[in-house]
Amino acid sequence: MKANIISKALTLGGGSWSVYGLQDQGFSNDVRESAGSFRVKLYGYNYDELSYWTEQLKEKLLLHRRIKEVTVNSEFSAFIAPRAAI
Repeated sequence: MKANIISKALTLGGGSWSVYGLQDQGFSNDVRESAGSFRVKLYGYNYDELSYWTEQLKEKLLLHRRIKEVTVNSEFSAFIAPRAAI
């Protein structure tokens, strides 16, 4: 039955269809303009070098025909361990 419903959803088109059954991954023909987002995290102690490698990676990713945008975001967090009282 599930295969028949998926077949019908593919035949109809023109909309977003999702078909789910018991204990499976299901089916979806939902097509979005944005295919998804992925995250790459770079760690290190030298901000200038991290910035350099980030730009290198960005340029390389943008050469791929299916990648239209690369956003670079830095989240600073300085963790300083609390000092023990003397």
